[in-house]
Amino acid sequence: QSDAKIPNDKLIQMDNPFSTSNNTDRLVLVPAINPDVTIIHVQKADKKGNCRIEGLSFADVEQAKAARHLIVTCEQLYTGDELKRNSDQNQIPFIHVDAVVHMPHGAYPTACYNSYDYDPRQLKMYARCAKDEEAFNNYLEQYVLGTRDHGALMELVGREQIEKITADPETGYASNLDRT
Repeated sequence: QSDAKIPNDKLIQMDNPFSTSNNTDRLVLVPAINPDVTIIHVQKADKKGNCRIEGLSFADVEQAKAARHLIVTCEQLYTGDELKRNSDQNQIPFIHVDAVVHMPHGAYPTACYNSYDYDPRQLKMYARCAKDEEAFNNYLEQYVLGTRDHGALMELVGREQIEKITADPETGYASNLDRT
């Protein structure tokens, strides 16, 4: 049974159609990835869906534009025209966005530059639990299925831990965070 979303050929090799002066005679082609839904977290968005990512965007912009539907969660949600100022700093325009959700700490336990750092304690616990099925199921029950919403997760993590990962305004990352 063939699925139109999954190409039959995952990799195709071909002769390099460009100059071989770079010593590359062959190329490997891979099919484009076009997910049905992508969810990304940004620092700033407006209700129309214009998004601003501070710091490195990595592949977020490409993933957002490749998706059939895009949901954006954000640290700050603007209701007016604030993002029209310096609009050249907006990486994702509203035409790509299906929904915007105001969700402070929405990238947790990973980082959101200028807002908070990653939580090494939570990520290490996840990695440890992921190696054992029973421990992993317990982790999911406590931190995913056992929380009614994102706010409940933040309560479970605790204000003290959230304060430890809060970004320093000078560097954009948490200072004195124990990363060992």
